[in-house]
Amino acid sequence: MFENLRAKMEKSANSKWAVVTLMAVSFIESSFFPLPPDVILIPMIILKKKKWVYYSVVCTAGSVVGGLVGYLIGYQFYNLLGVKLIGFYHAQHQFALVESFYRQYGFFAVFTAGFTPIPYKVFTIVAGVFKMNVASFTIASIFGRGGRFLLEGFLIFKYGEKAVVFLEKHAILATILTIVLVILAVVLWKMWV
Repeated sequence: MFENLRAKMEKSANSKWAVVTLMAVSFIESSFFPLPPDVILIPMIILKKKKWVYYSVVCTAGSVVGGLVGYLIGYQFYNLLGVKLIGFYHAQHQFALVESFYRQYGFFAVFTAGFTPIPYKVFTIVAGVFKMNVASFTIASIFGRGGRFLLEGFLIFKYGEKAVVFLEKHAILATILTIVLVILAVVLWKMWV
């Protein structure tokens, strides 16, 4: 099912509705949809490399606004919707890990989730459940999602298909390195503050 959906998303990357589709997929992925916006962002940038910044920013904006909807689900509707979404994605274990990570690191937890392929929607819902400061949540989302999509866009602009192959092949390694760097930054931050 997801492969078919992915193929449709990649095909829509060259349509006149591509930007709207990118915005919509970015929006719904951050709150409840399982397919990451990368499946439409990457083909769009490959087709029109000079628009990589524009597409990355559109993707970021959709994702951040969608993240705020995820936050609202956790904040206001967790018992009604949030529990069902977590259960639907079989993310109870992830939810518990996110809860622990969130309680310790808050802002950095959201930033890390936004930057890595970790399911961002789980973090948005948890941030709402624990009533994270909305401004901090939004800033962390902008930097995390923006950093991810702009870096991805730049790599594809610069290296084309080679970057896509590299990103797909080394996604887990990139995720681990990002998490380690964020944890290191948090430790250093706490030492100096």
